[in-house]
Amino acid sequence: LTSIKEIASLPNLLELFVNDNRLISLEGLTETHAENLQKFICMPNRLLKPKEILRVERDLGILCRQ
Repeated sequence: LTSIKEIASLPNLLELFVNDNRLISLEGLTETHAENLQKFICMPNRLLKPKEILRVERDLGILCRQ
């Protein structure tokens, strides 16, 4: 995977595993996901910058796990 933009239309996800891909952004995650998403595994993704991970954790309240 290089993008998760399409998940913007899936706000009721409970778990999402996107580790070991070629993501450079977590665009597609929204505040609505934060309400339902119980487990978000996005690391490692070697192209994903720490700044993007911090943005999702700080702004959306979604914990990015390994």
